[in-house]
Amino acid sequence: MNRTRLLISMALAAAGLTALLALPSTAQDSPAVPDLNPADCSNGTFVTNPSANPGLAADCRALVAVRNHWTRHPGNASLPINEGLRAWGYGDTTDITSWDGVDVEPHLHPRVNGLFLWDISGTIPPELSQLTNLKRLTLGGNELTGPIPPEISQLTNLKRLDLAGNQLTELPPELFRLTNLEELDLSHNQLTGPIPPEISQLTNLKRLDLLGNQLTKLPPKIGQLTHLNELLLNFNELTGTIPSEISQLTNLKLLFLHNNELTGRIPPEISQLTNLEWLNLNDNQLTGPIPPEISQLTNLTQLNLNDNQLTGPIPPEISRLTNLTQLYLNNNQLTELPPEISRLTNLGILNLSNNQLTGPIPPEISRLTNLQWLVLYGNQLTELPPEISQINNLTQLNLGDNQLTELPPELSRLTNLRILILDNNQLTGPIPPEISRLTNLTQLYLNDNQLTELPPELSQLTNLKRLGLGCNPLTGSIPADLSGLTNLERLYLDSNQTTELVPRISHKIWPVFCDDDDSGHIGAIQQIARWGITLGCGNSRFCPGDAITRSQMVAFLHRAVTYRSEKEPAPTSEETFDDVDEDAWYRPYAQWAVAAGVMKAPDGRFNPGGVVTRADMAEMLTAAFDHITPPAEAQGIFTDMEGQPDRVVRAAEALRAGVPWPIADSVIHIPVTQGCAQHPLRYCPNQPVTRAQMASFFHRALVRHIEL
Repeated sequence: MNRTRLLISMALAAAGLTALLALPSTAQDSPAVPDLNPADCSNGTFVTNPSANPGLAADCRALVAVRNHWTRHPGNASLPINEGLRAWGYGDTTDITSWDGVDVEPHLHPRVNGLFLWDISGTIPPELSQLTNLKRLTLGGNELTGPIPPEISQLTNLKRLDLAGNQLTELPPELFRLTNLEELDLSHNQLTGPIPPEISQLTNLKRLDLLGNQLTKLPPKIGQLTHLNELLLNFNELTGTIPSEISQLTNLKLLFLHNNELTGRIPPEISQLTNLEWLNLNDNQLTGPIPPEISQLTNLTQLNLNDNQLTGPIPPEISRLTNLTQLYLNNNQLTELPPEISRLTNLGILNLSNNQLTGPIPPEISRLTNLQWLVLYGNQLTELPPEISQINNLTQLNLGDNQLTELPPELSRLTNLRILILDNNQLTGPIPPEISRLTNLTQLYLNDNQLTELPPELSQLTNLKRLGLGCNPLTGSIPADLSGLTNLERLYLDSNQTTELVPRISHKIWPVFCDDDDSGHIGAIQQIARWGITLGCGNSRFCPGDAITRSQMVAFLHRAVTYRSEKEPAPTSEETFDDVDEDAWYRPYAQWAVAAGVMKAPDGRFNPGGVVTRADMAEMLTAAFDHITPPAEAQGIFTDMEGQPDRVVRAAEALRAGVPWPIADSVIHIPVTQGCAQHPLRYCPNQPVTRAQMASFFHRALVRHIEL
């Protein structure tokens, strides 16, 4: 079960989410088992001929101490009595050589050289250090807590140490005396502070994995680990610049520094890592241009520099990285796409979205004939060259949010396309009928253009599952020919578009607002509109940047509660308010909210025009939804809640703890908010909530209902 927990955590982290996991308590507690007797290691019970194998007998005594330490822990009470370490010494597993997870080296004088344990809780017992011949120790994917004991330094023969996926909190300096270590995996723990410079003593390390902790500083001495093949420090809190000494790791094939807070420029010295095959520096705060020297990393197959603040043109020298199969430069401030990029003929994925690229797309891009994904969303590109048709392996083409005015007919030759995104451009006139030749399309998005007419040929796209036509001045009604799109699951329209569709399609309409493209919350807005929680602010608009008023909020809350419970809340009293007219549209909602304790109206005043703050939002959501429960006592996780009432602090902490979502045999908790800033963690309780932010709050609060 805990390995499932670890895998879910890693998957959510890779997607950019932070998930807090809690395993369900489905198994009944097993009866306690008595301690093993260490004397049985010397009397022939657990070790055959112990007098001839004193080393194995000593290992046995250490294992007995380890086993007794863990089986006494209440967190291990539900372990099956006939499995794992609870079964050691009983029934068919009397002899140490048959104990689960224990690897005994077959030798004239056998010793325990490997230990692999799972589904255990508690601290790491110092008695482990007595297994002095141990070469592999694997305790990953458990629920181990506390510091790593300093006695671990006595395991001087260790070559592989795996403590990943636990809740360990401290790296003892003694750990770095294990100079024979070749692999060290401490990923997905709770390690904090700077990476100790003493780590440089592990000169035989080939793989170092510290991802998914809260480590804050990368020491220059990391450059002394010259045997490293893999260095994984992603998903930490590393600050400062990338030390130039990292260039000394000339055996590196894998360098992951993504999802940290690194600043400054990419050091040109990184070009000395000529064996690198995968470089991830994405999701940091790196600035300046992409150094041309990066072109010397000719063994790279994947380069991720996305989600930084890189500026200037994409250097033409990047064309020397001819082994690249994936190139991610999206979400930067890059200004120019050089024709030389066409030399990267092994590329399968090219993502340059959300930059500042201008002008026509270079026709030379057509030479990238192995491309399957071409993502140029969110730039200022003006022209799609006819030569695009030569990239006939394309399955996804994303040109949304640019300044394209027309589509070349040659686009219809990309017959392998599955996804075509052309939202938010300046396409005019009728939709080209040639688009009907793209018969493998499953998703076609044409929202937010100036298209005026749907060709009947559109009905030939019989594999379509999602079709976006919203925010276009389409004339007349949507033709009933679309009823032939029998695989259609979602049809995106705005409220100004008339529809005369057969019922089989009309119930699949998803609302589109014509002003939400830049809000960053577009998916959440569409979802809550689909659920009927919002109707927009009129004329196919959502007004994403407007602050939420109490009168609007009370309606959103009522509809959300209705949607979640699949029934309207019970009628409430006819309470009156001094500042609410009897015919006000929101009056019934206000009466419900105050009577149900979701909102307050002190002295009979509802304050309908009052702006909802993040503090208000926390209180309202926890009051309205019984699946978001504040803790009994405030934990003090946010650093900016001084002066806030205790109920507000606890409500905000409940939103960050998240809502439960069962997956497989586990329950993950999806945070409703991560706060407004991370370092230090802040909530910004007095900050007004915009309509777009409200959409994301509700979207996550109703996570069980998300339609993927």
